[in-house]
Formats: sequence, C-alpha cells, structure tokens
Amino acid sequence: MKLIFILIGIILHLILLFAPLNIYFTSPITDIARKHEISREGLAKRIVLVSTGGLRANTFYDNIESLPFLNKLISDGKALFAIAETKLPSDSKPSHFAILSGVHESPNILSQYLNINPKIDTIFDRSQAAYLFGNSPLLTTLLSNDTDKQHHLLYQPFKTTLSNTNASIQSTFNQITSLLSSDFVNKNTSKLTIFAYLDGTDVIGHAVKPTSSRYLQNIQVIDNHLQDLFNLLEKEFPDHSTTYILTSDHGITDWGTHGSGSDHEIYVPFVAFGAGVQGYRRKQSLRQIDIAPFLAALLGTAVPKNNFGTLPLKFLKATSVYKYQASCGNLKQMMEQFIVKRQLRYNQTFPFLFKEHNDFTTETLKALSKELVKLHDVRRYDTATSMCQEMIPKMARAISFFHKYDRTPMSCCIVFTFLLWIIFVHESTSHFKPKPAFLIFVAINFLMDLYLQKSWKYQLYHITPIYFLSIFHNIFDIRSYFISSFAKLQAIPISLLKTYLIQIYSTIIHRLLPLIIFILTFFELRLISIILVSLGFLPFYHQNKLYPWLYIWVGTCFLLSLYTFLPPVNASSRPELVFSSFLVSALTIAFHIAKATETQVPLKKTFPISILVIGTINLINSLYPTYFLTIILFLATQTYLFIIPLASSLHLSHKLILTLGSFFVTYSLLSTNTESCFFLLFCVLLFCYVRLEHSVYYEYEFNQIQLVSIPSPNDSFYAEWQRSIIFISLLLLIFASTGRVDLSNTCGTTTYLPTSFNLFFPLKLNYILLLMKQFIPYFALTIAFASCLFRRNADIYRLSLLIMIISNAIGMVMFMNLKDEGSVVEAGISLSNYVIAMTISLLSLIFLNVSHNFLMLDLNYLRKYVLGIEESDKSKDCV
Repeated sequence: MKLIFILIGIILHLILLFAPLNIYFTSPITDIARKHEISREGLAKRIVLVSTGGLRANTFYDNIESLPFLNKLISDGKALFAIAETKLPSDSKPSHFAILSGVHESPNILSQYLNINPKIDTIFDRSQAAYLFGNSPLLTTLLSNDTDKQHHLLYQPFKTTLSNTNASIQSTFNQITSLLSSDFVNKNTSKLTIFAYLDGTDVIGHAVKPTSSRYLQNIQVIDNHLQDLFNLLEKEFPDHSTTYILTSDHGITDWGTHGSGSDHEIYVPFVAFGAGVQGYRRKQSLRQIDIAPFLAALLGTAVPKNNFGTLPLKFLKATSVYKYQASCGNLKQMMEQFIVKRQLRYNQTFPFLFKEHNDFTTETLKALSKELVKLHDVRRYDTATSMCQEMIPKMARAISFFHKYDRTPMSCCIVFTFLLWIIFVHESTSHFKPKPAFLIFVAINFLMDLYLQKSWKYQLYHITPIYFLSIFHNIFDIRSYFISSFAKLQAIPISLLKTYLIQIYSTIIHRLLPLIIFILTFFELRLISIILVSLGFLPFYHQNKLYPWLYIWVGTCFLLSLYTFLPPVNASSRPELVFSSFLVSALTIAFHIAKATETQVPLKKTFPISILVIGTINLINSLYPTYFLTIILFLATQTYLFIIPLASSLHLSHKLILTLGSFFVTYSLLSTNTESCFFLLFCVLLFCYVRLEHSVYYEYEFNQIQLVSIPSPNDSFYAEWQRSIIFISLLLLIFASTGRVDLSNTCGTTTYLPTSFNLFFPLKLNYILLLMKQFIPYFALTIAFASCLFRRNADIYRLSLLIMIISNAIGMVMFMNLKDEGSVVEAGISLSNYVIAMTISLLSLIFLNVSHNFLMLDLNYLRKYVLGIEESDKSKDCV
C-alpha cells in the first residue's frame, strides 16, 4: 500500500508541478489566417532598422552631443526622438519580438522554444523582402520560416567579444554596404526591410559597465557608421523613400546586468527620421510593442498578426486618409485575434454558461463596424481614426479576457485537489479505489469535456479533484461524519464545553501558526533568522542540559541567522574565505576525533590532513588556475562525495562525521564565496542536533552507538510534529542562505562555480556540478534526521508525510499567489516559490529513505582498502 501511495503522490505532484505552465503561463500567440494590408503604397519604400543591444536611454540622451550625426538631426527637428518602454523580461529575444511583432513573449514560449524558432509573425513576414545582419543565433530565432517571403541572413563572420566590439560593428556595416552597392537588391522593390543587430554595447555593458568610456565610444562608432549608411542609401536610392530607425532591445544596469525592472533596463532610446516620420523638437514616449504597427504603417504592409500594440499616429507624417487606413488596419488585425479567441472559448463552453467581456462584445463589434463604414462614406476620416484608436485598447483587454477565460475554474480545481490531497495524506488511507457512484460522475465529466473539445490537460485538472473527492468519501462518510460529530458535541457537558473548544482552538493555532510563518518566509526571507533564533532556545524549553553541545547549538543558530541578512550569492570570488573554512573544519574534526574511540584512530590520521591538503590545492588553483589542478580537484569531489562516506564504519558518530565532512569538502570545492563558511556551520548544527536527540547517552556511549535497526517505541505526535517543523525550518535556511542567487543577473549560471571549472570544463558538466552543489546541503540535512530515526523506519515515513502536508499547504498558497505579469523577477520568484514548495515533499521523501539506507549500508571491503580500518569484534557491540 505504501508503494501505491508513493506512486499516486509522485503522479499528483508532477500534475501539480506543471499546472502553472498550463494555466498561468500560456502562449498569447494565435493562429490567424487573414491579414489586412494598410495600403499598396506606403509612406516609405524601405526601412532601415538598427537595434543596439543593451543601450539605455539616459546614457544615450545624456551624451547626445557627442553623437554629431544624430544630434544634428534632433536639433534641426528632422528626427523623432523618444523613450521606448520595454516590458519584462528585458532580454534580447523577447524584446525583439516586442519590436518586430508587437507581442510580449510569454514565459511558456521561453521554455517551449528554447532551441527552435517560435512561429511568431513579424514585420519581416509582412515585408516583400528582408535583409538581416548581425548576431547569428538571434537572427535565426526572429524568423518564422515563412517560405513566401525573401529572407536573407548575413551573419557577421565572428562572435562579438570585448576585444572586437568595434570590429563587429565595422563588419556588419561593411556587409550592409556591400549588399546595397551590388545588383543583388532590386532598386525598385518596395516594402523592403533592412535589419541590423549590433551587440557590441551589450557586451561592453556586461564586461566593463555602461558608465565606462568604452561604452560611450562604441555608441559614437555606431553614430559614425549610421551617417555613412545614410549617405550611401540616399545615393543608391535617390527617391528619398527610406526611413531610418535606431533603437535598443533593452537597457542595462550600472553593474552590467539586465532582466529585472529598473528604469535603466526598461527605458531605451528610439530615434526615427526619413520618409513618413514626423519630426519633433521635444522628447516623446511610446511602448516598445507600439513600434511594430508603426513600422507596418510606414511600409503600408499588414500589421503583424499577433500584435498588441497601438499605432502612434502622431509620429506619422501622413494625410488624414492614410492615418485612417493605418489605424483601421491596426484595429482589424486586433479584431481577428478577438474573433478567434472568443470563438474558441464559445465552442468550449455551454451557451448558457458563456460570459462576454463587459466592455467589448460581438454587438459592440458590429456597431463599431457599421459606424466606421458610415464615417468612411461621409469622409469623416479624423473621427473614424479617433474611434479606432479608442477601441483598440478595449479590444486588447477583451482578447486578454478570453485568453485567461479558463484560468479561474482550472485554478479552483487545483486548489480543491490540494485540499483533498492534504486530507488524504493526513489520514494515510489505503482506500484508493473510488466508489461506483463517483466513477459515473467521472465518466460524465470526461464525456462533457470531450463534447466541449477541451484539451487533455484541462480534462486532467478537471477529473483529478473528482477522483480525490471519491477517496475523501471513502475516508469520511460525509453525512455520518457530521451526524456523529454533532452527537459528540451534544454529549459534552456544558461545563466542559468551554475547555473542549479551547483545546480545539489551541490545536488549530499550534498547527497553523508555523505554517503561516513558513509562508511569510517566502516573501521575507529574514523571518528565517527569527525562526532560527527561536530554535536556539528549544533545548532550554525541553530542559536539555547536555554540555557543551547545548551552547554549540545556540551559537551556531545565532551565527547562521545572520546569513539571511547577507546579499544573494553573486559571481565574485573570495578564495580566502573558502580556504579558511577548510582550515577550521580540519581543526574541528581533528579536535573531536582526538576524543574518539580507538577504532577511529586511522580516521584521525587521514581525514583532517586530507582536508588541509585539498584546501591548499584549491586555494592555489583559485589564484592560479591550471587544467592539471582542476582535474585533481574534480576527482577529489567525486571521491569525497561517493567513496569516502561509503567506506565509514557503522558507528553513528563515525559515519556522521565522515559523511558530513566529505559533503563539506565537496561543497567547498564548488564554492566561490561565503557558501563554504555557511555549510561548515550548518554541518556543525546538524551534528549538534543529532547529539541532542541522543541526549540520554553519555559521550562514550554515543560514540559507541551502532547503526543497527532495533525495534523501538514510536515518538508521540507532538515530537514528530516538532521534528517536521525543525526540518522545514532548516530546509528554508538552506534556500535563504545558499539557494539564493542574484536574480537580476541573467547572464550565466555557471559563474557561481569556481573560475577553474568554468575555464576547463564543458558547460553541461558545469550545470551538473552546480546541481550537485545545490543538492548537497539537502542531502546532509536528511542524513542528520535519518541518524535520529535510524532505529524506527516507520518514523521516517511519518516524518515524510508531515513534511508533505506542510509543503503542500505552502504550495497551495504559492499557487494562489502566482503572477504572469510584472517584472521577470516577480513572475520568476512567484513560480520558483511554488516549485520549491512542491519539490520539498518529494525530495524529502526520496532523500530521507535514501539517507536511511545509506546509513545502514556496511561496505567492510571498501573500508578495509580505502581507510585501512579493521574493526575488532568489541567495536561491533552496540549500545
């Protein structure tokens, strides 16, 4: 039955784990067949769009006087200059889709199309021909492989690095010049798009920061090449029908990162001049998604199919008739999305349950169409244009409404599933088969979903709570339960009723208060410090006076509570801190082993010395990285992680010291900053916890405890509940102290490993090492708790269930707090909090059982030849 329970739990957790991606983070892309071209003859025959990576608005405009070409155009009022506001995530790929498609790329697209091209309609697909220059990976991503269009990609011959940023710009503009000077481009072609992506500023911004002179000098190089390109195009195309646009995908912070929501990242420059552009002497503003309909209006092409932007009419230098055509084309394109999404939801809902959007309905659409026709017939183009501009935002809200139409019912199903599963785990039921009445109910719902053509994911989320409701009915006969509860309540004397209600109230508070505090720690990590300080006084509450372990426990709790006030782990390296942790750990283990039994003498001679040797090699390799030393350290990590712990004897203290020490060595070799010091203190805390749990033994008796399973009485529920609270608290401490990374830095996860590993090891191996680094503290935690419960296997199972109840309750709250809007940091943190809460229970269940089996594993052969220890028969006696 336990196996069936575990299988059901794993399947359910996988369903719940992927639920946010199918409910909150869904793609806004709609497959639309029709397109509405604005005009056969646009305001411009061709557009030159130059996108500079990582160019922020304030740096550009504060230094505009150092850019003679663009500064003169702006000063003379011949150019439109504005600030474009991006929407997060502020990264190259989603920002370029916003510029070229007018749609914000959803997180689901980021995960689904990591290595393949998303099928998003761009301005390139609307153009007659398009020429793309610059960075190869980005250019291939921006194309949807529309075979009806002529797309020509000319990649720069080398990757842009810090040493060749100017050469990269020179190479890209040379390719553009060569193409335009040749006969390859038809001079009479209209609706032509030339796109160039220059990533030199982005590379410099990351490396030497956007306030450096190199960053400004790179912008000046771009200005010079823009002037040369302008002169060439005006010579090759003397019809003066070319529009020039300079903008950026995203900005960059003062410390050289992007991805969060600061003004330096979301505000980028936008400069346009040439055919069809209305010049301004004052700085304007627009949204980045408004650029796509602006480009379409300049060329006269159809607006990209999935555009959500609104055409900035005041930026067009055009007649009222053309402005009406452009705004009407924008409205019709939005109308196509509205019709498709509304019809999809209407087909998947019973008519009597279907709900229209409050501000925009089909009747509104019909009335709008009739009114626009009337205004067009009487040639009131300005009024018709204003009406189109007014209705576009309302239609966008209606599209968003139907896009999220099923979110509320599906979210209710998920929350209901959480509640029923928590009851299911709490009761530890073995009745997994639903009753026939519920099977009929499941079949009816399944047939209804099939009739409405719901997706299989919707059916899964819909039927899962019904199945668990049937199990709930197996546990509780709801009618009989309420009748019996009411009868018990009536049987209680009035004099004892108050006491009974107080007991119920105190029990609820005892269960809910830790849960509320744990939930709050996800939003304010420093609350973990308060929890840890409280845990420091826990032995005094239980009157546990085991000296000196009591004071060591209090001291480590107070020291570890300070880590939540430190900044997140970043890419800076502090090898002296790592070496000091090696030194302290070697001295600590040597001091403890000096008081150990004779059976552990070989450990005294080998383990602390080996820690010092490896720590010294690691320090040298951190200062002067070499391939040979890196390989030695890599082999040492594998040896200490897998071989040394397995070679220890079945003495509890012996195996615990050797295992935690080996984990510390492995973790420190993968550390760059304060993480190694944290893990050293954490290992000391875990050993103290195990010693305090075995406080009934004297020191000599504790050192002689053998890891042998002996039938022992189970602990009370209060003790088990307290143990689960401590486990979750320490687990959250790990996350708050070592699991946090600088979320504003989206550039390279492997920077959180030592430099030598990044230099000499492939990227995939570094990701494996980084994952190993994250899991080591969790495994050490479960080893410590398994050391407390090694004689009671059933207690490990019950501890896993209590942890599952707490983590699932936290996960339910985190699910209701999910965000799909706002900054990538906000959305990412809300999703990561949910994932952490959902994985805690599964990892705890798996790691606790693995740790228990690991502790009971006795490899005498390996121990004999690795450590050279041969135990006497006396040492095998157990307390």
